Amino acid sequence: MTFHADQIQKALDSKAERVSDADVARIIELRSAVEEKIATFPDAQRDAREQANLLLDFLAARASTPVTSETKQAAAALLYLSAPVDLVPDHEPGGFDDDAAVLALATGRIRGALRAFCASSGRAAPSWLSD
Repeated sequence: MTFHADQIQKALDSKAERVSDADVARIIELRSAVEEKIATFPDAQRDAREQANLLLDFLAARASTPVTSETKQAAAALLYLSAPVDLVPDHEPGGFDDDAAVLALATGRIRGALRAFCASSGRAAPSWLSD
């Protein structure tokens, strides 16, 4: 099954529009379950795993702050990963490709905030986060 870039953008935008403080809190509360889901990404999706983990850390660091457009993007991407129905079911061949595309889009959209987060937390910014 294939998907198009506009489908990925619509999927992320749709989730981001509806992200609430409660959604962010739930993601952080269920962090271990989110990490388990991230760990199921195939080795070929190493960047996607790194992106998801960075978004999760970014959200956790901002847990006590109001939801911003950046936190909405991060939360929406992570919510997409946990959705029972997405563009390509994970059990199908290439089933993580849509998840990886959503993560790449979200991290690209908030690249500056993620770079600042890496710098402020003493974390080396991954190469895919550079311009």
